[in-house]
Amino acid sequence: MKELCVQWDHLKIFYDMVSEIDASEYFLETAGRMFAEVINESIFSAKRIIDILVKEAVEAGVKVYVNVPIAQIVHCNGRVSGVSDYTGRTYEADVVINTSGLGVKKFLKGINSHYQDSILSRLGSAVVMRNRRLDRVIVSTEFKGCNLAPANDGYLIVIIYGANQPWIHGNQRFCVIGEEYVEAMEKLRQTFRGDLYDSAVTLPYSCTKTEFINNLYADEWQVNPSYSVIDHKDDDIQGLFTCLPGKLTLAFHATRSIMAHILHQSEENVDLALPSFQLNFHEPSNLVAIEPWKIMGENEL
Repeated sequence: MKELCVQWDHLKIFYDMVSEIDASEYFLETAGRMFAEVINESIFSAKRIIDILVKEAVEAGVKVYVNVPIAQIVHCNGRVSGVSDYTGRTYEADVVINTSGLGVKKFLKGINSHYQDSILSRLGSAVVMRNRRLDRVIVSTEFKGCNLAPANDGYLIVIIYGANQPWIHGNQRFCVIGEEYVEAMEKLRQTFRGDLYDSAVTLPYSCTKTEFINNLYADEWQVNPSYSVIDHKDDDIQGLFTCLPGKLTLAFHATRSIMAHILHQSEENVDLALPSFQLNFHEPSNLVAIEPWKIMGENEL
């Protein structure tokens, strides 16, 4: 772990160390037999990492625009030239990275990409409430298990692994799935100690997940649970990339891959900070950075 921390410090990847703790600190004695992984080493703050990146970019002279809805990707003579907003203003750029999630398909249609029919989106559900003392992520490794994660500003996020995720199409308002909210609250109360959270006020919400259809590593929904990076030179547009980060644990992988493409380097030469020792693939905590469905073969066709 010390080796990883040195590399993370060098890369300015923000993290918090957490002390090792017995799982009984979190789980009810009446919860019964279950399979879950409690993170006992370090946790990342995605927001802090982004804050640091933005600060350094601005100090280096980068212009950052926020709250600017983008209407289309601009390209000419086989090369991307920027993006334009709904007022017609164009923001020039040598490289454009499309990470618009649910909006990805719309932009791919706009450039008549042959990848447009390979993008699918589905609706996920979560519940937010006040956090009392959880300082690390608890990941369920069994179907319909309850995942907990501390969030910003003293909140806690509850997600059910394997919850219903209906397919969705286009941009619109999506309602919260009531039965998913009820299931999440029941699982939470049945599994975890009540002093972890404050459920007096809860906020159920829906979020979207956009993925690439890839039969090589397709899951039960026939999509690729890994991250996906599309280089649109195959659409005869140089300098344009689409990034689908996939599962949250793969955000660093997606970033690495994007930078490898932009810098014209082989992905193998742009390494993540991974341990040099042999990993035990049967420990869930060791699978976070290495695409577990490929190692375990759970989604092989």
